[in-house]
Amino acid sequence: MTDCSTEPRPGEGRPAYAWYVVVVLMVAAALSLVDRLLIAQLVEPIKRDLQISDFQVSLLQGLAFSLTFAIAGIPIGRLVDRSVRRTIIAAGITFWSLMTAAGGFATSYLQLFLARAGVGIGEAALGPAAYSIISDYFSKSRLPLAISIFVLGTAVGSGLSFVVGGLISHIASQPEVAVPAIGTMRGWQAAFMLVGLPGVLLAALIMTLREPRRRGVLTSGRPATVAEVAGFLRERSRLAWCFVIGIGAAFTVTYALLGWLTSYFIRVHGASPRDVGALLGAVILTMSTVGIVAGGMISSRLLRLGIKDATLRTSLIGMALAVPLLIAAPLMNSVMLSVALFAPAILLSSIFISLGTSTIQLVTPNEMRGQVSALGLMLTTVLGSVLGPSLVALCSDHLFADEKSIGLSLSLVCGAMGLCATIALALALRPLREAVTAANAWSSSDDTV
Repeated sequence: MTDCSTEPRPGEGRPAYAWYVVVVLMVAAALSLVDRLLIAQLVEPIKRDLQISDFQVSLLQGLAFSLTFAIAGIPIGRLVDRSVRRTIIAAGITFWSLMTAAGGFATSYLQLFLARAGVGIGEAALGPAAYSIISDYFSKSRLPLAISIFVLGTAVGSGLSFVVGGLISHIASQPEVAVPAIGTMRGWQAAFMLVGLPGVLLAALIMTLREPRRRGVLTSGRPATVAEVAGFLRERSRLAWCFVIGIGAAFTVTYALLGWLTSYFIRVHGASPRDVGALLGAVILTMSTVGIVAGGMISSRLLRLGIKDATLRTSLIGMALAVPLLIAAPLMNSVMLSVALFAPAILLSSIFISLGTSTIQLVTPNEMRGQVSALGLMLTTVLGSVLGPSLVALCSDHLFADEKSIGLSLSLVCGAMGLCATIALALALRPLREAVTAANAWSSSDDTV
């Protein structure tokens, strides 16, 4: 079903409704992160029952998800450019929720790997479709703030994944749990069931959203071909490479922290899973929220002042300030000192999260936004979610050969990747200014917020 209409739809141009759409999509983003990151809170019981290594766990956290996320991203992106986007999102939520619950039936490493791969397929639908919808509801000067509110869901979801993990830790640690209509299963299997199924209700809410008309289309409304997208990216190759390396390295830091912070506090500081969940949930929820919203507000303000590279400039400053904290925090000899350094490090290193996708929307015409967003998400997410957990695990398994070296591994990986992100984003500033100028990014429609 195509959706190339240029006629106004009910609700367009109404600021309150536009922000309502963003909030609903934010809830979807939060749910996606809870389902994606829950496995990080279940590392110890899964390792115990399946008899697997840290590196095998890292593949469940990263490669299993990212491989299918990458494969599904491009065809879904093309679908976003030609079909009803709310339907794509609702279908994606339904699928990833069911696949999260399917992890509860896994009795082997391969089965759990395949279930996590299914989560990646479903979640590949959310980003490209949501960014495209939001870009059609907001003017470009307000777009970074709107997208930052949507991406705020990732901070909420990341924090909630730790809180939920802590709350269900007593279930997850049980050798057997009785589940109505199913029978007995491992505690961590029941946790997947408990967290996965409620997403189907959110999918129904998504179907009530109004589909906005597409704006900023350079052609007559025809979705761009693969050859046109490739040509667009070739013209901006320096920006594209610096963007992928910079944002990918920044996501590597994020996923390294999300994948191993719980195990770090349990192994190194002897904290209980419940205490770790409450503490890290609160820190990540508050610090990431402040970082993402502040990044969006600062970038929107700078864009209105005419600073064309505002999105990536704000990102690199935040990451540069975070690097020394990321190196020091995992090396502290007490829980409170470590948390005191991790808190500002998470705030500063979260600033980029919404601004990378805002950058794509600012320089990309509507008829290829879905495809370019999917490609950008695919490359940066694959880099981050595979390298982050896996590099830390490789260091603890092989470089240091000690489970309790997880803090040193986090320090090494986060410090190196944070520095790499800073350098690559600095190199992207000039080509970003040129791309924004070429895209005439300062124009805004009369019927956008």
